[in-house]
Amino acid sequence: MTPISHTLSTEQRRLPPSEMSGIICQQTGIAKRQLRIARQEAEIEQADIPRIPNLSDDDLLLEYERHTSAHDSLYRVYSRLDRL
Repeated sequence: MTPISHTLSTEQRRLPPSEMSGIICQQTGIAKRQLRIARQEAEIEQADIPRIPNLSDDDLLLEYERHTSAHDSLYRVYSRLDRL
């Protein structure tokens, strides 16, 4: 997944509206692809509730990190779309 930290530079903000809309469309397309990927990851990372009591502390921490990572990916992509 590409980093979400990319925002429009000062030079891009000074472009004419037609070129600016092209950049925004491109950024929106990138964010949509990232959103699809993050959604797929989140769907895969579902908690297996009956298994949780039997996990060791290390395995439980690993499951927690995977779960929060998937949700964090979704949050970052939605934030990027909101900024556009």
